[in-house]
Amino acid sequence: MDCEKAAHIIDKKDFKEVSFWEKFTLKLHNFLCKKCRGYEKDTHILRRLMSKISTEAPCLTCDEKEVIKNNLKQQS
Repeated sequence: MDCEKAAHIIDKKDFKEVSFWEKFTLKLHNFLCKKCRGYEKDTHILRRLMSKISTEAPCLTCDEKEVIKNNLKQQS
């Protein structure tokens, strides 16, 4: 398995089930590849942080969104 395929499986794991074979070959690849181990660790940290932010940050109201849109239009 090359690093591009490993990265694809790492990303895929966050959103849906991966097959037994994909898990097995990814573990084998990560055992041998320090860069992909780091990528998997970093993406896990980022996913955790993003989910924490999305649950803590309040959503904008429709009025607030309109104000932002109007401000952006005026700057163009």
